[in-house]
Amino acid sequence: MSTVGREFLEELARRHQDVVQAGGAPDPYFRILERRFPVVGSKIDWERVPRAIVRETDPQDPERHARDAATLLLDVVEAEGISEERVVIAIGDSAMEKVVSLPLGVLRASIRDFLELPQHLYVLSEDASWCFSFTMEGDLAFGHAPKP
Repeated sequence: MSTVGREFLEELARRHQDVVQAGGAPDPYFRILERRFPVVGSKIDWERVPRAIVRETDPQDPERHARDAATLLLDVVEAEGISEERVVIAIGDSAMEKVVSLPLGVLRASIRDFLELPQHLYVLSEDASWCFSFTMEGDLAFGHAPKP
């Protein structure tokens, strides 16, 4: 794991010691996403996910990127009726080489820190029935796994 990723996870766990757990490789979750969602290359193909919410932001402007990601999270939480206490799985494809399990509200409060890591971030329900993605290119998305 990169030093940046390790330091990030240590600090996140220290700040939220009772509710954040980090451990295990993210590969099994990436395989689950690949089975549940259509992919193109190494990313979810959001154009093939019915009723997906897809937005763009400017990743060169960290304030805007974080604000737009937090807005997407809040919009979905409200529209879907998802509790902020609901535990979600966060995985990254580079700097953060461990699975992070945390309440959605903690993720929302820490989204800027997550987005500062050089990686694509995926946040999914424990059963992978839905997923958020936040890319370094500024793509923000949410959708439910298509029915087989």
